[in-house]
Amino acid sequence: VEIRKLILGIYAELPNNTSWRFVDKNYVFPNFDNPFQEQFPELVAVQNMQSASLNSDFVSVKIGDVNNTVIANALMSSDDRGANTLYFDVQDRSVQAGEEFVVTFKAAEKTAGYQFTLNTNGLEALEVIPGEKMQADNFAVFGDAVTASVDGNAGAFSVKFRAVQAGELSQMLGFSHRITRAESYNEAGALHEVALRFNGDNGAIVSGTGFELLQNVPNPVSSLTRISFNLPEAAEATLTISNAEGRVVKMVKGAFAKGLNTVTLQRSDLAAGLLFYQIDTPTHSAVKKMIVTD
Repeated sequence: VEIRKLILGIYAELPNNTSWRFVDKNYVFPNFDNPFQEQFPELVAVQNMQSASLNSDFVSVKIGDVNNTVIANALMSSDDRGANTLYFDVQDRSVQAGEEFVVTFKAAEKTAGYQFTLNTNGLEALEVIPGEKMQADNFAVFGDAVTASVDGNAGAFSVKFRAVQAGELSQMLGFSHRITRAESYNEAGALHEVALRFNGDNGAIVSGTGFELLQNVPNPVSSLTRISFNLPEAAEATLTISNAEGRVVKMVKGAFAKGLNTVTLQRSDLAAGLLFYQIDTPTHSAVKKMIVTD
């Protein structure tokens, strides 16, 4: 339950815990089925620094990393996204400002689970109506988004909206990585993308996560930070970090894969103060700010 709240963006960090835990490598758990049966050693006391061999070692555990995909340091890269996509079918329609209506989202195939941020441009989410094998705590509602984290082969779910402005649903709803990372798992456990498929009188309109530059994490930056961006197709891209005067501090060029990509930067790569980071591809560009501490 606590991890799901973190995934959904309800929590910014897990309460009553730290991001990492460190266990003495030589420690043997008395009960392998319940490592929390007793307090395990996380500290080593050195009585004499000059004569100590300092050969102590620890096993680090990332709290909340339920699928072993954390990017722990600059030597690691983001996971590879599969070529397949889980589509959510939605009936496209026009809406008028002030109108209240219900939209149903139905996964097109069986799945072992999925999660996403649903951006609601021009729409106010009034209520999420969980489907079969779902509960209210599988979702979270924000001012401009709805997040979801569902495990198992669940049925369709619905959201009751109020239109703040007139428009077409296919232009107002879209998946994003902004709060909860958008992804799905098939029954074999393979990682796939997610997309909305709007069905209307003129055929289907498919809308994936699209081009997106995310806020760097952590921000402010004290040791290292990660900048993630989503590409609708594989492309050459340039990440440029510059200061407030426009001087380039760091530049990273490369061929990046379709889907979510992450670049890890060390504090030594950056300059203290307010910095701007920009991602450029042959077809897209976006810029955001970060703060680097002294």
